[in-house]
Amino acid sequence: MKENIIFRESTPEDIPNIIELLKAALGVATKKSLGVWNWKHINNPFGPSEVYIAELNKELIAVRVFMQWQWKKSNGKKMKFLRAVDTCVSAKHRRKGIFENLNKYALDKSKQKGYHAIFNTPNDKSMAGNLKLGWRMNRKISVNLLFNPFFFLTQFFTRKKESTFFKKEYIFENYGDYPSFFTEKSKKFFDWRYYHNPMVEYLFKVFDDEIVFVYRIKKHKFFNECRIVDVFKLKNECNANVLLKGLAFFSKKYMIVSFAKTLFNKSFLVHNFLVLPTLRLKGPNLVTKNLNLSQHEYELLFDKNPKSWGFHLGDMELF
Repeated sequence: MKENIIFRESTPEDIPNIIELLKAALGVATKKSLGVWNWKHINNPFGPSEVYIAELNKELIAVRVFMQWQWKKSNGKKMKFLRAVDTCVSAKHRRKGIFENLNKYALDKSKQKGYHAIFNTPNDKSMAGNLKLGWRMNRKISVNLLFNPFFFLTQFFTRKKESTFFKKEYIFENYGDYPSFFTEKSKKFFDWRYYHNPMVEYLFKVFDDEIVFVYRIKKHKFFNECRIVDVFKLKNECNANVLLKGLAFFSKKYMIVSFAKTLFNKSFLVHNFLVLPTLRLKGPNLVTKNLNLSQHEYELLFDKNPKSWGFHLGDMELF
C-alpha cells in the first residue's frame, strides 16, 4: 500500500518534535535544544527560518530548514537569500525518496515567496547529493594564512590584558571598501551572530576604538590557530593602518592566523619589524541554487574577485 506522506510548512507546535528528530538523526552532541533553535531560527535579525516537514500518519519523519540571510548590493538593493542548514530524515524512512520530495516542496515554496537564491557550504561527503539536487559548485572558499614560525618569541609583545568592553556609541558596521555584494552588518547582527552565540565561543579584540576583530581559536595537535571570522568598524572614520595593526597583533601571538581574502589580500603583511608572507589555501565548498535571480545576476555570484562577492569566514562557516 502506498504511504500517504504529507509535506507542509511547520508551525511553532512542531518545534519540540523537530528538535527530537534532529537529535535522533544527528546525535545528542549536536547541541540541539529549544534555546539553540530559538536563537538560530527565530531570533535571526534577517527573519525566522523557513522550516518544512514531512509527516506520515501524523508522525514527523523529515525536516528541511532554510535559514534566512540577507546580502546587500553596492547600489543599495537588498537580496533575500536562504541557507540550507538543519536537515534530516528519520532512520526508519530513509532511501524512500522522502528527502528529494521534501526538498522539491521546500524549493517551490521558497521560490513562490520571492527568495532570490540559496547557498550553503557542504563537506566533500555531501557534495554529490547537493549537485544531484540541482545546486551548482560555486567555488572553494579561499582562505588566507599568516604563518609566523617565530611566534614563541613575538608572543611576548602581546601579553597584556584583553578587553571586551564595548562603548554605546560603537556603530558595528561593515569595515573597509564595500564590495559589489556583502552582508549588511549592524549592532543587532553582531549581537545575534557572535556575542550571544550559544554554539561557538567567539572572542573580540578592539583596536583604537575604531574596529573590532571577531575571532575564535581552533586547536590543533601542536599549535593553536587564530581564525578571524569578521571585522566591524566602530566609528565612521577609521585609520587605514588599524587593520594592519590588528593583523600584526594576532600574527605575533599565534603561529597561524587565518581569514577570508576579502579582509586582506596582499602577498605580505608588513608592520614595523614584522614581515610575513600570506599563504593561500582552498577552504570549504560553496554551492548555490538559483530561485528568482536573472541568469546574469546569478552568474555574477561566480565572480571570484573579492571585490565582487565580499564575504568573511563568519558569513560562510557552519553554526
